[in-house]
Amino acid sequence: RATVHRVLRKASHANAPVGSARISVPFFYNPRLDASCETFALGAAGTAGETETHGGKNCLSTQFGENAFKSLARLHLRVLERHHRDLCLKSGWVVP
Repeated sequence: RATVHRVLRKASHANAPVGSARISVPFFYNPRLDASCETFALGAAGTAGETETHGGKNCLSTQFGENAFKSLARLHLRVLERHHRDLCLKSGWVVP
C-alpha cells in the first residue's frame, strides 16, 4: 500500500489567495535504469527540452541509467580510469 502524499500550505503562504499558483513536483528516486524521462516544454522562461547543461560539459540523456552512470563517472574519474579503461568522458558523455 502506497504512502499518502499531499501538499501542505506553508505558514509563510497562509495569506496567499485561494487558487494562487503552487507547483507540486513528484520526486522519484532510483527508477529502473532503462526508464525513459522525456523532456517537455515549460514555455519561454523554462529550460526543459535542453540536452546539455554547464556549457555542454554535462549532456543529458532521456534514459535514467545513462545519466546515472555518467554522473558517477564524472564524480569518480579515478574509478572510471581504473575499472572502465575502455570508457572515457568526452564532450559531456561517457564513450568507448
